[in-house]
Amino acid sequence: MKLIYHPSLYQESTLELSSFLNLDIQQTQHLLQKPLISDYELCLPVQVYKTLSQFAKTLELMTQMDSYQNLLWSRAPDNFQKLKAPTPLNPGFSGCLDFHLDPMTGALKLIEVNTNASFYALSLFLKTKHKHFSPLGPPEHSEEEIKKNFYQVINSNMINRIFITDDMPEQQKLYIEFLIYKKLFSDWGHETQIADIRELRPTDGDYIYNRSTDFYLTIPESQNLFNFWMSNPLNVTPNPINYYFFADKQRLIDWTSDEFLQILNIKKEFESLAPFLPKSLPMNQAHKEELWHDRKKWFFKPQTSFGSRMTYRGQSISKSHFSMMFDNTHGPCIAQEFVPAGELSSPHHGNMKFDLRCYYHQGNINHCVARIYQGQVTNSKTPGGGFTPIHWE
Repeated sequence: MKLIYHPSLYQESTLELSSFLNLDIQQTQHLLQKPLISDYELCLPVQVYKTLSQFAKTLELMTQMDSYQNLLWSRAPDNFQKLKAPTPLNPGFSGCLDFHLDPMTGALKLIEVNTNASFYALSLFLKTKHKHFSPLGPPEHSEEEIKKNFYQVINSNMINRIFITDDMPEQQKLYIEFLIYKKLFSDWGHETQIADIRELRPTDGDYIYNRSTDFYLTIPESQNLFNFWMSNPLNVTPNPINYYFFADKQRLIDWTSDEFLQILNIKKEFESLAPFLPKSLPMNQAHKEELWHDRKKWFFKPQTSFGSRMTYRGQSISKSHFSMMFDNTHGPCIAQEFVPAGELSSPHHGNMKFDLRCYYHQGNINHCVARIYQGQVTNSKTPGGGFTPIHWE
């Protein structure tokens, strides 16, 4: 495992994007500010990819079982029930699994699941411009791969128009990715608009690619999208049901709960998942004393958070913040076994941490990138950091 410096990677990606989006180089550099893309390449043994691939296939087998789905439906919010029949259960076309990898032992741990993962389209340009990719990993990533995954979760005959929506999309750090998707969808023959979730006014026949992090569409700004989804459950991806079944952190609690797996009577069949799942517990009164006493072993986060929002490393959390997470000020919270990120020495920036983002669909990992950073949590501020391609060797 090592980091290799390729100082032209950001520049080459910027030139490629400028041409694709018909923007001048200054516009593209403004949208794709460093250090969003790293100039490092992460080299990993191909066995890591094979292990990740097997995990994804096994997880898919479990989550598609009738007993698993029936149990989760029985616990789902009441307003989901009328959507049960028509809603396909999948993580959306840009779902991903985020892992930490220990360089010393090779141990992999799943940190979280995403249903509206960023950087999927942007990673296409990383792989297109990188000259050192190995054929040992996932199949060659391309626009066609994105197109295939997208059409597997939608009915293209139902589409009049596609909306790409988020909270104030033009202010999002990855707005350039919205432009990429708009160009792709338009090239595939669909009228496409980027819309602020507050101003979204879809009608029957429209399709929504939803990048909002209001995962259950509960805040007032999401009301129009929520109403549209309830009337057109097949025309929003990802949607609250995708999130509930795959990315709500309650699933991490379930998947590491002997009781949950025994209810399903599948514990033995899926024992192979256990080594990859850090122990997770609900932050409720039953566990409060135990979690505080052993807090250095845990990482605390809201159940429906994303990235590093409102997350705390147990060794540095204050008693007041710890108590706050038990009173549901920011919604239910979970405690997750602390798993340190992988760390490698870089040629020009000292030690760099990394995690792995594995985009998967229907149990297949079709592309992986790494995020390189320094500090307690992933960020886009580290000099030399950012998303980077993986070379499998």
